[in-house]
Amino acid sequence: MLPRPVKKLFAPRVVYIGGRGSTLIISFIFSIIYSRLLGLENRAVLTFIFTIISLLVLGFTASLGLSLRERLSRTNQVSHELLFYFKNLFSLTFALLCAFVLSLFLYSQIVGYLSIKIYLIASLLLISSSFIQGMNDCLVALDKLRTVMLFEISQVITQIIAFIILEHFFDFSYINAVMFAITGTYSASGVIIGILIWKFRLIKVKEISTTPKPNFFTYCKNSIKVILPTILIDRMDKLLIAIFLPLSTLAKYSILLTFVSLFRFIPESISKMYFSKHKINIQVLKLGSLSFLILVLLGVGMSYFFYEFMILNLLGRDWLMPFDLFILVGLYELVRGIYVVSINKHYAIGNFKISNFIPSTSLLVFLSFLSPLIFLGFLGIRGIPIGLTLGYLLILLRGRWLQKQINYTI
Repeated sequence: MLPRPVKKLFAPRVVYIGGRGSTLIISFIFSIIYSRLLGLENRAVLTFIFTIISLLVLGFTASLGLSLRERLSRTNQVSHELLFYFKNLFSLTFALLCAFVLSLFLYSQIVGYLSIKIYLIASLLLISSSFIQGMNDCLVALDKLRTVMLFEISQVITQIIAFIILEHFFDFSYINAVMFAITGTYSASGVIIGILIWKFRLIKVKEISTTPKPNFFTYCKNSIKVILPTILIDRMDKLLIAIFLPLSTLAKYSILLTFVSLFRFIPESISKMYFSKHKINIQVLKLGSLSFLILVLLGVGMSYFFYEFMILNLLGRDWLMPFDLFILVGLYELVRGIYVVSINKHYAIGNFKISNFIPSTSLLVFLSFLSPLIFLGFLGIRGIPIGLTLGYLLILLRGRWLQKQINYTI
């Protein structure tokens, strides 16, 4: 028997949160490796492709996953729910592929030419990303948190190995080697997870004919209000930079954002576990305390020196972003994290059923597009995180006001 403190270290939620953090760190290292080889212009093109894929996959496929977690938390019909989920997943992936190809075509016409090979590999990346997101969310819904982490960490490590092999021994450009390495590992992991689900007999084939036809918007009528606005706003800064600023700025900003986003795994991991038996109960109001905010901002400020050291030694001074922009992005990540934890907790405890309780998601999207656009004209790139932070703060304050109206706090 292991001592109790040691057993706690291997508890599913500890492994899940720790694994998420480890995955992001390894992913950051991988991004430094291929960014150095790609250069600023090619890294910007790859950032655009990644941005559109993450917007579509995390905005829509992750909404399916949240709905599955919510539905499995109140039913014992696991096979029926999984079959319905996979029907929606496959039909949604096809729709996302069509939207993605259209976005690549518009980019090619407006910003810069993309080769047919990039079209093909990027499309395969979109399919595999939607596939693995759906499979990982399925494991989370089934409370297989340790299994999810095993796959996510192995995926990132395998991506680095596959990239090195493709770049050295095959006729792949750097940008295509990155996308193909990720595509291959996602596809292999998704197939293995599917085999495990089948092996554990969680799906009964005879129930396929009795499950409803796929209908994404019916299935995700509430979860999409939680997921999509946050994902859209998360990509708003990159989209605005891609449209209004030089592509080299997008490449540098993406590296900065990747580094600051290493802290993002904490609120996102907590949010994903709200329908799990391993959930962590957090008093959201305490996250807004002055002492907590000061502590986090001090931590972000100190981390700039590590960011500066890595950029100067691994990429060069051309990739370095200034300290004040780093702090502004860190503040945006902090406010975003509070919002993500808050709205997911509202959803988990059923507050979406209370009329007008959840702040308007359409208002949040509108504010998070308009305010960065306004500040961008006056302050340049610094105006983007300022505008996004302001949008989140206004919605959080409105949510707090609504809580007082019905005398309810979380």
